[in-house]
Amino acid sequence: MPTPCLSSQPTPMIMSAKSATRYASHWQDWKVINGFTDGQLMKEWQSSEKTLQLTSIYLSIYLSKSSVDYLSVCLSIYLSIYLSILYISALSVESIFFYLLVHYRIILYHLSINQSIYACNCAFCLSIYLSIYLSIYLSQFVAYLSIYLSIYLSIDRSQFVTYLSIYLSIYLSIYLSI
Repeated sequence: MPTPCLSSQPTPMIMSAKSATRYASHWQDWKVINGFTDGQLMKEWQSSEKTLQLTSIYLSIYLSKSSVDYLSVCLSIYLSIYLSILYISALSVESIFFYLLVHYRIILYHLSINQSIYACNCAFCLSIYLSIYLSIYLSQFVAYLSIYLSIYLSIDRSQFVTYLSIYLSIYLSIYLSI
């Protein structure tokens, strides 16, 4: 796994000067509240990365002996943790995405308990990943809208596969046009 590249003021590639100032301010506030310097933040993240992965894997193996539903829960949590590490490593994501990921894990956990559908969780996970990735090239409004659509459509069992295929085709067309 690549090493995280956290800068002192991470911002998405395309944004207005006003947005950049706001993000820089939020990032500085977050560091001050938590008492981190950039070097400390990097060390803390590197040490917690392996712990998160190992805990998720051990939890998955242990609980899979009890029930298939628990395995679904643990795998989806592991997948979300893994994707969040990729976000931070590759994109230098700021604190608002941390907030989204925490809430997204909670929603993902409830979805897998109530519906016991791992495929639904995977579709949800992928659509969130694509939403955050595309928000760098598009606007944050598009990202939020697609996250809400992901939540709504992943709850409806009959539509999530259709939605995911539409989403992937949109993603590919935008990616190829760049």
